[in-house]
Amino acid sequence: MKKVFFITVLFSLSYGCSKEYIDISSIQKDVDYYKLTEKVFFFNEGVGLSFSLPKEMNDVDVSGRNDNNILRYENFKRDKGYSFAIDFLESKNTLKYSDKEYVDISNRYFGDDLSKIEDLMPSSVFENLTVVGVDFNLIINSKYFIRRVAYYTDKRLDNTFLQDINVTEFHYVTIHKGRKYEVYLCYFGNDKGVGDLTAYFNTIAGTIKFN
Repeated sequence: MKKVFFITVLFSLSYGCSKEYIDISSIQKDVDYYKLTEKVFFFNEGVGLSFSLPKEMNDVDVSGRNDNNILRYENFKRDKGYSFAIDFLESKNTLKYSDKEYVDISNRYFGDDLSKIEDLMPSSVFENLTVVGVDFNLIINSKYFIRRVAYYTDKRLDNTFLQDINVTEFHYVTIHKGRKYEVYLCYFGNDKGVGDLTAYFNTIAGTIKFN
């Protein structure tokens, strides 16, 4: 059953190599449907970022974790839950390219070869990994994004209440003012798959705005 599901999802996501860009910015009707609340942050020398999340997601202190962590929100009940996190990275490559250039170059390099992307995700962290699909043609509020969708168990969670729990991750990447920003929307639990989460996660991601 899961193999059939993977094939269906791959069909729906694999068009990412198309040259046609798709705007997945959220409309207010969808934001209202999921009862999302806007949040606004300023960081990295005055960069402004806004996004909308459900009220039940709680702000988590990321100080001391990693200098590249910007923020994290979570909502867990027993061994199930959601998380939203944003990291950034600055390097020679991020300084060199615009958001569209970065997306287009990534598309040319990876194409539809999902194994190349899986090879970049270390087995020391990602166990039982399956990259379901990648899109290199998304636009969110006038910025170009890459979206990667994957299943895995996170070995960093060993000896916690989330050990061996399946993670369904929607990972969105863009460039802004010389820095790469990575947005992680994750569901922890064995009872939901990509089909259950796509509309919800894309609505949240579709509210991301850089100023």
